[in-house]
Amino acid sequence: MLRRIALIVVPCTLVALALPGHAAQAPQISDAKGDAIGAQASMDVVSGTFATTGTGSGRRYRPTKLVVTLELAAPPSAGPGLTYEIGATTSTCGDVVFTYEPGTPYGALTGLHGWADWGDCVLGDDSAVELLAPKVAGSTISWSFGLKAAPKGLKVGSVFSEFVARVDPSNPVVPFPSSATRTDLGLVDKGTGTGTWKMG
Repeated sequence: MLRRIALIVVPCTLVALALPGHAAQAPQISDAKGDAIGAQASMDVVSGTFATTGTGSGRRYRPTKLVVTLELAAPPSAGPGLTYEIGATTSTCGDVVFTYEPGTPYGALTGLHGWADWGDCVLGDDSAVELLAPKVAGSTISWSFGLKAAPKGLKVGSVFSEFVARVDPSNPVVPFPSSATRTDLGLVDKGTGTGTWKMG
């Protein structure tokens, strides 16, 4: 009887070990350090990551937030005149871009130093642009969004590709980053990433 119980318990243990927790997402964007114009570390893109956080693990993992992170070689500038961006092309919303623009009069007044441009998808007010306050911690800038409040069309299973991160000069009063001109004119640094990532 004891031998039969042992044979039953061991396979069950192996099955449990085969279901790991939700693995950390590797960056989709990687860029060499020290290649920013002027070799300014606060403007030097190192990596960019699109990931989710959620509840449960293994097959029971359920994503609840989209988290986008831009890592620099040093803490970003706190003054006006620079725009930090990270974006991708999605299968459901087209091009989406997440922006941090410190030091503007509007940001000083409202505390909202950035925004998300959801491309072809819209929020509850039928706008594709969401003003917000990105989180800055050391050399990283992050944007976090609850999936329940995400724009219509952005959903679990959406595929992201053509990843890009930029740092460039901007008008300190009215945002005008290089992405708005669809050129690389004036860029301080840029990192790109190939491949795809499915949100989930």
